[in-house]
Amino acid sequence: MNKHKSKSRQKVLKDDLNHFENDWQKLVSEKKLAHNEEFLHKMADDIIKLNEDTILAEEYNSKVGHLIHHILITPFGAPFVCNKTLLEAALNYEYQTPTESDLCHIINDFSKYSNVKNNELLSIFHHLSDILENENI
Repeated sequence: MNKHKSKSRQKVLKDDLNHFENDWQKLVSEKKLAHNEEFLHKMADDIIKLNEDTILAEEYNSKVGHLIHHILITPFGAPFVCNKTLLEAALNYEYQTPTESDLCHIINDFSKYSNVKNNELLSIFHHLSDILENENI
C-alpha cells in the first residue's frame, strides 16, 4: 500500500467530513434550511461526495472511512424511524420534488429532534474528524 496515497485519501475524507459537519451544524442552528432547495442540493452533494471518499478510504483500511460509510448507509431508528438512508435520500434527491424529497424529510425530522448542543450525528462525526486529525494528515 502506498502510504502517501493513503494519507492523501484520508485528507480528502477529513475535508469532506468537515464540509458535511459544517452544513449539518447550520441545519441544526437554522431549522428553516431543511426546506431550502439550494441547501438540500448542497447536502445531497456533500453526502454523495463523503460516501465516495469513504469507499476510497476503505480501500486503504481506514476504520474511520468504514464507520462514516456505515452511518451513511444505515437508516435511523431513533428518535424517529426512517426507512431511507442518508445516502439513498441523497442519490434520489435529483429525481424528487426538493421540498417533498426523502432528504428533506430526513433532514427535517432530524432537525426537529436534535439541538445544537446535543446533536448525536454531529458528535459522532466530530469524534471521527478528531481521529483523522490525530493521524497527522
